[in-house]
Amino acid sequence: MAPLAYDIIFECSENNVVAHTTSDDLNEVVIKNWEMNRPPDMARVPEIQLAMKHQSYTDGIVYLSVNRTGDGYICYDGIHRLTALKNAKNKNVVIDLILSYSDDQIISKFMRVNRCVPVPSLYTKAERELHLRETLETVVRTIQSTYSSRFSAAAMPNIPNENRDSFMNKLSNEVMERTNKVTAASNPEDWLKYLNDLNNYARDNINILAPKLTPSQAVKCNISKWYLFAVKNWQNVVIDRFERISVV
Repeated sequence: MAPLAYDIIFECSENNVVAHTTSDDLNEVVIKNWEMNRPPDMARVPEIQLAMKHQSYTDGIVYLSVNRTGDGYICYDGIHRLTALKNAKNKNVVIDLILSYSDDQIISKFMRVNRCVPVPSLYTKAERELHLRETLETVVRTIQSTYSSRFSAAAMPNIPNENRDSFMNKLSNEVMERTNKVTAASNPEDWLKYLNDLNNYARDNINILAPKLTPSQAVKCNISKWYLFAVKNWQNVVIDRFERISVV
């Protein structure tokens, strides 16, 4: 495979450059998401694509590194912009490229870039178990694809909607962490069954759990068949029920 074509803007170090490339060149090479990075939230991609229709470039920087084997690349920040560029033609892109794979350099740059951005701790602590991360991703991906209308790209969506990253944060940082000593269940099937059971519980007790739900909000829940996000601080309901009902 031919290497990525780019023009250096300036050198940050012997192993790191900031450069100009194009969407066409990016689509000619294999670029995978960094294993410790969040998967792209597909609800955000159309907004980026819409913005790019009216300009010849993509906003921001895409952070890349040559992979461990030197035969491809990884993206450790800017995965949403990179995903939006998949079918784009002749778009100018600024990349920050690490020329030779280095865990320390990637993690250091990733932490600097995301210093002021809330990121699920599951993705900023390399020592977390891969199995737990895969469980979380599968659960979130399945719920989002099944009940897509209840997910929003907005940072603080209105009830009964939820932001994908916020959903992931609440599951990983609150539900999974705080219920760790309650059960050893950690496979996606158990969690999905439990969340769907809780959704039914929310549906059957919606007047108690969400007394301020408006008629229009209730219609949205009824159409999508997902009621859990109608409950304010729904993660506390999950934890409370979890302490009394075993997943397995």
